[in-house]
Amino acid sequence: SPHIRLINTSTESTIQLGLGIADSSRAPDLQMPSEAGGSRPFIPRGIQQSIDSVDGGSASSALLMPTGTFNIYITDANAHEVAAVITSLNLEAGAHYDVIASQSLDSLQDHAFVLLYPARSD
Repeated sequence: SPHIRLINTSTESTIQLGLGIADSSRAPDLQMPSEAGGSRPFIPRGIQQSIDSVDGGSASSALLMPTGTFNIYITDANAHEVAAVITSLNLEAGAHYDVIASQSLDSLQDHAFVLLYPARSD
């Protein structure tokens, strides 16, 4: 089974981010703001919150995940909003995924990307 970990690279420890997942085929349709300062959507039903809160400058433990294609939702734990979405991430057996996310305190501008460490084939 794949593993996933959230690394919050925000510079302020008070910025707490979480991670939710939803099967891509049944994921909620969200309208993310097109520019910084736009209002972000609240965390909708249908997203399984896998990691509740990671302080800025910290990382979560690695979690065992199911295989399949999922949307990954970076959530603002303080505001209960979706901060960023990574769509259609294929979680493969034996692989490890680091989701790197950060948020700016003054602009609520969010960034997120995934690093994949493939399964070893010995």
